[in-house]
Amino acid sequence: NGAPAPYDTAGQMLNAGAANAYDTAGQMLNAGAANAYDAAGQMLNADAANTYNTAGQMLNDNLITPDVYGVDDSGAQESVNYSEPSTDFQGELDGLELSTDSASASLESALPDLFNYDIYSAFTDAVSNSENAKTAIPPVIVGESSVPPNKAAHPGIPNKTAKEIIDYEGDLGFSLVGPSVRMPKEECLTNAGGIGECLQAFECGLEGGKPDGLCHLGHDAYYHLRVCCVYESFCGFETNKEVTYLKNPEFPQYTHKSSDCMLKIDLLPNVCQVRLDFLELEMKPMEDGECDPNNSLYISTSVPDAYVPVKQLCGTIHREIEDELRTDIPHVYVHVNRDHPNLYGGPDQELPNKDDVPSLWLTLKVDDFASRWNIRVSQIQCDGANLQAPAGCAQYYNMNSGNITSFNLLDRAYQKDLSMTSCIKRDPAACALELNMKTFFVGETRGGSGKLGYGLTCKDYFLVNGEKTSICGSNNNIPRKLIFPSHGPQSIFFHSDSEHDPKTDIGYHFEYFHHTNCQNLEYYKYPNKK
Repeated sequence: NGAPAPYDTAGQMLNAGAANAYDTAGQMLNAGAANAYDAAGQMLNADAANTYNTAGQMLNDNLITPDVYGVDDSGAQESVNYSEPSTDFQGELDGLELSTDSASASLESALPDLFNYDIYSAFTDAVSNSENAKTAIPPVIVGESSVPPNKAAHPGIPNKTAKEIIDYEGDLGFSLVGPSVRMPKEECLTNAGGIGECLQAFECGLEGGKPDGLCHLGHDAYYHLRVCCVYESFCGFETNKEVTYLKNPEFPQYTHKSSDCMLKIDLLPNVCQVRLDFLELEMKPMEDGECDPNNSLYISTSVPDAYVPVKQLCGTIHREIEDELRTDIPHVYVHVNRDHPNLYGGPDQELPNKDDVPSLWLTLKVDDFASRWNIRVSQIQCDGANLQAPAGCAQYYNMNSGNITSFNLLDRAYQKDLSMTSCIKRDPAACALELNMKTFFVGETRGGSGKLGYGLTCKDYFLVNGEKTSICGSNNNIPRKLIFPSHGPQSIFFHSDSEHDPKTDIGYHFEYFHHTNCQNLEYYKYPNKK
């Protein structure tokens, strides 16, 4: 390569014209012997006036050193020794390395210990001295180990939220991560008796639900941790959930005005019944057996031949529920026929190439009256479900014993022109049905107050399925037992005419019970005509 230009082992020229020196990587260390460079090839001085650190940061400008790290950098002002070009290039290089090492050692001794540097104290001191405008706030150097993420922040740090994330490495016995596939729907109960769906907490939020405790009250056998997701609906909502709760916006407080509070329920496939449980419904009472149009609940559906037993309700239906899981809460069923009209000889009113999802509408109107509501809406598939009612039943009681009450009994009135059947699930082992008449004021009778009437003498009446005649009148709140043989379907039919008498048209309350031992039972006997 010629004597004037030595090269390193990689074949890189180490000097050119004996004017520039290079490191082992071939980086030029000086130019015209005027500038010195570090091992990385960064220029360490310019016109012998500026000094640089090992990272190539300029430490002085015309011998004026800025306070870069918030400390005195006087020890970092040592200039790199300069020497005239020499033919002893190796000696030149060795001397340069010693010189840069000396400057680096001086600079490192002047720098603070970043691992022990208190960022919070520096910030607090800067804030406390902020009144003095001439006091320079030193920059804060933050390493990755200085402030670990997700740690509790020191008071006064802006845009920080004090939160501690606990990293548990043991075996929890369950997984906090959801499964790769979504599991089939599974019903769950809350501590308060609400009905929800078992879901991952994240999925519950995506579905618009509200977690209410763990699935199955914490006794879930599923490996992935799930919550009981409850769906609440308010005015203007549309839902297709199996169970949802329609509440007034201020619930449990009262709403005083609401022009149109509507909820649309899109029916799921194979759903043929919708049950409305009035957990709480308090509105303006009826007048003369009729509801105020501006203070009512309206029930409607998009299916033309659907059976809606009661299309308008008002007044106090129920209040302050104690056990939401009881099936003898005041309720009503809406029956939707999902079969094609041609199957039962009906007219084909469906438009071609149009598959509309049948829906149910609940509309509440409130005008200057304190009202509130909490209505549980349950979609029931006609596949033998526990709540599936027989066809034509406006109400369905599937417990062996319970209470049957008329609507608006708390207001001591019932609607005019109302006809509805309350069905009772038959106990296969039962031989008799007992009706304990707690309250009974259904229409007037020729016998006068406190007496029962039968048959054609009744305008408003009460009829037990399978019996030969109807009953009306009153019992003056004197309990009276009526025992009937249990054969065939069990139901109670109620009818009111178009006239209303506030003295007699009050309502009824029965306690029903199934007997499995009918020995020595005395069945109810209708009076014989004299």
